Amino acid sequence: MGTIKTILRWRLIGAGLLLLCGSGHHGLAQRITPVLKQGTEEHATQVKLAQRLLNQRLDPSPKLAVDGVFGPATERAVRRFQRQSNLDVDGVVGGQTWAGLLRLSVNSNVQVSVDALATLRAILDHAGLETATVTSGVRTPFHQARVMYDNIRRYGVASQKRLYGPNGDQVIEVYEAHAERNRNAVIDLMRRKILQLGPSRVSKHCSSTHDVIDVAPSSIADRKKFEAALRWAKEQMLISNFLQPPEDPAYHIERVKEPK
Repeated sequence: MGTIKTILRWRLIGAGLLLLCGSGHHGLAQRITPVLKQGTEEHATQVKLAQRLLNQRLDPSPKLAVDGVFGPATERAVRRFQRQSNLDVDGVVGGQTWAGLLRLSVNSNVQVSVDALATLRAILDHAGLETATVTSGVRTPFHQARVMYDNIRRYGVASQKRLYGPNGDQVIEVYEAHAERNRNAVIDLMRRKILQLGPSRVSKHCSSTHDVIDVAPSSIADRKKFEAALRWAKEQMLISNFLQPPEDPAYHIERVKEPK
């Protein structure tokens, strides 16, 4: 239990990534932060996580010292894991390598922290489940507007108003007022409203205080076990809140970020 809590309480690194939510920029390429390579000095806790996972995943184990120092031995182990997993062999722990080490799938347009993925990994381990697919993480105002637009079209206005609070309702009302206009125009109007209200007041996906991920229900082999593990994680204060279908189309998981 102590090891799990240590992993889950690592700080979120990559404040620059989170600041994107305060802008109106459109696209987000897939990124798992932080990226680690030999000589990395700023992310000792994440290096320790990588070293633990490399010791677990490789057979025979490289028996790396879990010291937070990304030296030649850690790089050799990363290269071994990349070859074993049919990944690009560069000795760098980036998105594909993190996903492989954590045995998770992360959609191509998602930006997310390793800390959030480590939380999900611990929940899956508690449930005895192998893997899951992360479909959403950090969102820009544009991304948030697009998600809300698409979900309104798919699930209806009433469903989305049950999901969001008063500020989200104001964004939904923009959709209602302009529903007959073309998709891009309506999304842009919704984006402008999100910026006016403050992105973090609309969705915790744009929050500077919470780390949020969505998990595809279709990727969970046993939903009852997963939902029990989510309740356990909340009881243990490893996560602050979660939503599950049918309340939310996805498993929506929130954790409070520790102050730096």
